[in-house]
Amino acid sequence: KPKKVIKENLENYLPYLTADYFREKTLRQFSLPETNLKLIQENDLVMIWDGSKSGDIFISDIKGILASTMVKLILKQESLFYRYLFYILKNYFEELNKNTTGSGIPHVSKDVFNNLLIPLPFKNNQPDLEKQKEIADYLDNLHNKIKQLEELQQTQIEKFKQLKESILNKAFRGELV
Repeated sequence: KPKKVIKENLENYLPYLTADYFREKTLRQFSLPETNLKLIQENDLVMIWDGSKSGDIFISDIKGILASTMVKLILKQESLFYRYLFYILKNYFEELNKNTTGSGIPHVSKDVFNNLLIPLPFKNNQPDLEKQKEIADYLDNLHNKIKQLEELQQTQIEKFKQLKESILNKAFRGELV
């Protein structure tokens, strides 16, 4: 954890990226980069390693300092496309979250994490990065459509609440026939 965390973004300070940032996209804390801190860049994969939501994974959309309860996943091989791996690991969230270690604060189990099966499409006896990108693009598109539908659903719920309130107000005033 940084030695000093402040609430305003000053020159040379970087965002201190906690799980709250990745969920809400609100910057609340900033710090100076230090040698012992984990810096992340855009498109880095980060996972909550400690806490109740351990195993949750995100793709960073910003450069910053990663919170101490999180880890940066570094792909050591060119055989995995980061967005493809993101969706695979998203699928393993429940397994990672329920098989934690630690008596007080749950932690992702290294054994469970290291033994996850990552299905890889192959072409010509090589991992097929193009197919992984195609799958990731498809899932991105599907995710965006689901998000649009959820927003539309929320809008409709708000409209129904307003309509109900309006009808009840008219009923109490005796204006309904």
